[in-house]
Amino acid sequence: MRRRSFYILLALAMLVIAVTACLSAAEPVEEATPIEEPGATEPAVKTPTLTPVGPPSTPEPTPEIEERLAEMEWPAAMRVGDNDVLRLSLIPTPGGTYVPTPEIGGHEVGATPIPVTVARPGYTGYARAVLSASGLNAELASPEEQLLVPGQPNTWRWTISPDEAGTYRVVLSLSVRWAPEEGSGLPEPFEDALWERVLTIEARSTLGLSGIQADLVGAGGSVLGLVTGIPFAEKGLEMLLKRFKQWRGKARKVGESK
Repeated sequence: MRRRSFYILLALAMLVIAVTACLSAAEPVEEATPIEEPGATEPAVKTPTLTPVGPPSTPEPTPEIEERLAEMEWPAAMRVGDNDVLRLSLIPTPGGTYVPTPEIGGHEVGATPIPVTVARPGYTGYARAVLSASGLNAELASPEEQLLVPGQPNTWRWTISPDEAGTYRVVLSLSVRWAPEEGSGLPEPFEDALWERVLTIEARSTLGLSGIQADLVGAGGSVLGLVTGIPFAEKGLEMLLKRFKQWRGKARKVGESK
């Protein structure tokens, strides 16, 4: 009886030991976390991003601009058949102190400030002036196109003459033609319009006569007035006329006798 109880207890003890061993084997084993010492951590290394680098950019050259005056001088009135001068100038005014002044007494003068591009990289500039007036004779005395140079003025002069009395509208215009320099590889020439103005000129006549004819009539009237104003001038003219008739009669008789 006691021996049986001993075996039973022994069997129970072995069963408990076996169950305990199975449970211990089923539990997961946690890995030991290494302890980091201060200052032992290495910093993270960042990989630099490479950006493609091209040649340094060159700033694009800019045109050169000047403040200028478009100055006009013209006769407000003239006689039919007479000649006169009309002038147009493109004048630099860096200090703004230029005062428009007529070159010919009695002429009208006017000026308009305008900004002018005087230089473009790779181009040569030519200032161009055009006069248009229906019925008015106009002859340009200087080249229509002139080289545009920074700081230098450009001037055009026309000789004008009206054939008939009336009011003439004269249109003046300025522009710049840009021509590519040789070897620049730039596009074809182009033109910049600068300025335009309309002038008025009155042409007058005396009794339908031209200026020269009116001057001759006036001169004849002056001589006649001078002669008639001299004392005894009328009697002197009569005596000269009488002697002329006598001389003419004698000359005729001599011719008939021959």
